[in-house]
Amino acid sequence: MSQPFRLGQVLGHARLKEEAQAAQLSTVDAEYRRAVAVLMQLREQESSQLNALADATRSGSVDPAITEAARHYLAHLESSIDEQVALVAAVEARVEESRAELLAVAREKRLLEKLEERHDEDVAADTARRENASADELTGQRHQRMQQRRPNGEVA
Repeated sequence: MSQPFRLGQVLGHARLKEEAQAAQLSTVDAEYRRAVAVLMQLREQESSQLNALADATRSGSVDPAITEAARHYLAHLESSIDEQVALVAAVEARVEESRAELLAVAREKRLLEKLEERHDEDVAADTARRENASADELTGQRHQRMQQRRPNGEVA
């Protein structure tokens, strides 16, 4: 009869916890990628606006009202970029935290899996010992019966 692994439920829970943590990491990582994409878009808008302002200045057709509006827009973009940089940093910290939690859960699960493997090996070795002992006993009984018989096949 095989002995069940006593920590089987704990191992099952660890596997579920690892899956949940991997899903959470995936969600936070997707949020990080979106935040970085928004930041890149804001920087592209800023660069485009600066280039347009520089082109207008070089061509000599500078309208003070348009220049003032462009400066306000650039100030707004700069503020948005600063906020987005802070958001990216915060989300990146959450990604790292989630990744560290996943590694810890994975380590715990691997430890439990190694314990389960050792348990299975111990059970298999114990089963093999019992089977060998049983086979040895049967062989010994057979040998004893053979010894009790006389050479001509008679029983003593």
